[in-house]
Amino acid sequence: MNLISIENLSKTVNDTPLFQNVTLGIDEGEKIGFIGPNGAGKSTLLHIMAGLLEADNGNISRNNNLSISMLEQTPIIREGLTVRNFLYEGDSPVIKLIADYHKCLEAGAGRDPRMHGKAGSLLPSSLSLLQELTERMEKENGWEIENNYLSFLSELKLENPDQLMSSLSGGMKKKAALARALSFKPNLLILDEPTNHLDIEIIEWLEKYLGSANFSFIMVTHDRYFLDSVCTGIMELDKGRIYKYPGNYSTFLERRSIRLSTEQNEQARIKSILRRELEWLSRGPKARASKDKKRKMKIEDLQNKQVQAELTISNFSSSEKRLGKKILDLNEIEKSYNDELIIAPFSYKFTKGERIGIIGPNGSGKTTFLNIITGLVETDSGSLKKGLNTAFGYFDQLSTRFF
Repeated sequence: MNLISIENLSKTVNDTPLFQNVTLGIDEGEKIGFIGPNGAGKSTLLHIMAGLLEADNGNISRNNNLSISMLEQTPIIREGLTVRNFLYEGDSPVIKLIADYHKCLEAGAGRDPRMHGKAGSLLPSSLSLLQELTERMEKENGWEIENNYLSFLSELKLENPDQLMSSLSGGMKKKAALARALSFKPNLLILDEPTNHLDIEIIEWLEKYLGSANFSFIMVTHDRYFLDSVCTGIMELDKGRIYKYPGNYSTFLERRSIRLSTEQNEQARIKSILRRELEWLSRGPKARASKDKKRKMKIEDLQNKQVQAELTISNFSSSEKRLGKKILDLNEIEKSYNDELIIAPFSYKFTKGERIGIIGPNGSGKTTFLNIITGLVETDSGSLKKGLNTAFGYFDQLSTRFF
């Protein structure tokens, strides 16, 4: 069964064409990895598929039975929002229904009309509205979605749904967003960078879940192992065009290599013909006059088909200070938040050339540790001694800080 059909879709953002005349279809059961350079337009195309953005041109046909759920790359989180109430954020009709139901329920002092029709001190008009919302909740599986959400939160190790979202680490926020996207049990799931910020245990859980899923999904990720293990097809956005390949990422690499080789041969052929035609064109007015206009039009067409070489970065240079023997020394550093020990007394001497990976569960304190050693957060005790010429470069997980 075809879920989405796209025909001649185009989109330009800030005067930059992202893709032109895209035509493709998404079928039931497909598990697609969507790849392409950063900024090429992958997220934009996903938002158009989900109905959150409009294309400039083209048509999208969606199956009448299609239900879409989307995991955003960076979910929007309002101040003061709890993990439980994070479910009620969104523009989908069922989300608005669930939110309206709970608002009406709170207005009735927390009485649930499913309990023998008793709704406390609600006015008749409010009672009528609550009964209507209750019937719709049953019809549209509103309570099932809530139960699914709480179940996924538990599986993803978010045990306290009344915790403020603002108090969570980046990885834990991503877990809540993932639980929300999965709770709808859609037949098309759109995932924009789902593994970003997740710890290894949850990535393995997600890999297993998606691998055994009976629904379709389109997933943007740069995790090659993930693409290899869960995808049955790869979709590539390259220079404004979409290419779709069957198989996993390894198969895609083989097929893409064949496509690029074919394109290079075609460009070589065009270049050879164009060289001969330009030689003819340069012979002078008399030679050109003996030829018809079609040949001149052919030359122009060949020139348009030539692929412009990508710009390369040149004249790049960098300078560095000579490092001394001391890089960074940590001496018994310790950190707690709200009486919870995050970093036990820890000492370490960093040496020149080390490449260290830091692993651990989401919320365990990895980002706090990085913030401490870069001087953004103070320790409760212990000391840090930085080498005279040591300079930090820091790219944080939310892309909010670069130095």
